[in-house]
Parts: sequence; C-alpha cells; structure tokens
Amino acid sequence: MTTKTQPDFDVLRAPPALRREALEMVLQDVPDGRRSEYIDRLLASAQARELDLDGLLVARQGEALVGAIWGYLQPGRVASLWPPVVMDSDGDTASDALLSHLATWLANGGTEIAQSLLPVDGARQTAQMVRQGFTHMADLLYMVCLATYFPHSEPESPLAFEAASAAADARLAGVVERTYERTLDCPQLNGVRDVRDVLAGYRACGTYDPCRWFIARHGEQDVGCLLLTDEPADDQWEIVYAGLVPAARGHGYGLSMARHAQWLARCAGRARLVLAVDAANVPAVKMYERAGFVVWDRRRALIRIFPRGGAASLAS
Repeated sequence: MTTKTQPDFDVLRAPPALRREALEMVLQDVPDGRRSEYIDRLLASAQARELDLDGLLVARQGEALVGAIWGYLQPGRVASLWPPVVMDSDGDTASDALLSHLATWLANGGTEIAQSLLPVDGARQTAQMVRQGFTHMADLLYMVCLATYFPHSEPESPLAFEAASAAADARLAGVVERTYERTLDCPQLNGVRDVRDVLAGYRACGTYDPCRWFIARHGEQDVGCLLLTDEPADDQWEIVYAGLVPAARGHGYGLSMARHAQWLARCAGRARLVLAVDAANVPAVKMYERAGFVVWDRRRALIRIFPRGGAASLAS
C-alpha cells in the first residue's frame, strides 16, 4: 500500500519499525505521563494481534518521517481517527495526502461514518478535515460526576428499569430508534446507520454486559433506554447512551435515569460516572448539571459519511 503523492514524499502503511515513532507523533496531545504507557499497550496489543494498526499511515520523505495519521475500524461500521500531524514543511500537502489515503482505506473496509475529535480551538486541523469531506457535527461536552454525589440509597423513580437482556433485540432497537426522533443530541446522525450497527457500536464501548443495559418504562409503556458500561482501568462507569421517546420528554425522567445510573455505579464501587453530550442539547446539559455532573473537557466532533457500498468520494 505505497502510493507516490508528489515527487518528494510517499504515503504508506507504517512498517513495524516506524510504528512507535508514528504513534508518538499522532498521539502528541496525550499527556506526557500517559503517552508512553499508552503506546506500549497499543504495540503489545498489535503484537498479540488484538489490535489492527493497518490504518496507521505515514508520510515519508526519504528515510525521514514527515507526518502520520491513525484511523481504526470499530464495530457498527464506524471508524475513529486521530487527525494528521505533520512537520512544518509541506504541512497542508502532507495532511491532505494522509487524509485522502486513509479515507480510501476506511471506505474499502466498509466504513459508513468516520469521526474525529479535535480541540475546539483547532482551526487549522478543522480546515484540513473539511477539505477532505468532513463536516462539523457538534461540540461535545465530556462530563463527570464523582462518587461523592451518588445517592446513598436506591432513588425513588417514576420509571421502572427493565434489563434489556430480558427483552427481545427488536424491542430494544425499536426503543432506541424512537429516542432519536426530534433529538437535540447530534441530530445529523439520524438515519445514517442501521440501528443494529448503532447497537454494535454501543456494545464495543468499555466492558459490555447486557445486564447494564436497560429499557425505561412508565406504567406499561417503554419510554426510553439507559445503556451503561464499565471501564475498570479508569475506575468508572460510563453512560454510553440515554434517551427518551418524544412523548416522555419534559417530565423529569432524564434526571431519574441519571440518578439510577449513579446508584448502580455506587453499587459497583466505582469512583466516577462519565458521559459525553452535545453542547447544543441545552436541556440535557442542565439536567446533568442538576445531577452533579461537571464539564471536564470539550471537543469538536467532525464526521464524514461514506456512501453505502464502500465507495469513497475523495477530495482531489
């Protein structure tokens, strides 16, 4: 997979001897105290064939590394990518080449959505991504609630939480689809993927256990869902997704779901509960703040949607 992009550099899949240097370049925003350990884990996983680094590409000028980019396929026809990082010389040209080649590889792998998270002040990186067909989907708020704010006893709730493992897959899928109707949380994604692929992507988050996925019911009606996962390495649980069907919104049920998630995280002995939410979803943000969550990071989410069937429409 070597393609000449212009007379003075090549884009190719990172050979094993260059993987550490390429990852050091791509992951330069990871704090110094964590980056080396993180790269060690990635390389060990790749060596054990638990992680595919085929999407780690480099731009090379002779024997010198000019730039690098990393994209990886995830369940549910989604790909995540770390944006290109290049040396100052020919920066835009190398970035465009890396993004273009990675887009081709992702499309050929059956990706339907590629997503990348950038600093909100990363104007140059955003412009590079937009040139290659990405669009600004949302600014995401990363919120955390420490165990100090978890309820000490199971909270009273107008909702009943039924383990999704006890329900038919089609029922859970139907509830999830209905929660997307008129949602304020990343509405650009509605209808892009089959709900089965969406659920496959959710299952790939953290340590999946169907007993941590719930259908929220009010009376005899399914009104929402609460999907949780464990992240033991970080001593935390995550709200992977929580949503309500349109008719159930505005009744305080969202706060009841957040409190239920906090209670379960306490029962599991975890130190914190985390989530990501669209900053434009003001009702949800305010609800989580009432539940004791605070913002610890903010990222710009860019996406590129590929036509089904794997054909990439590449920028020139």
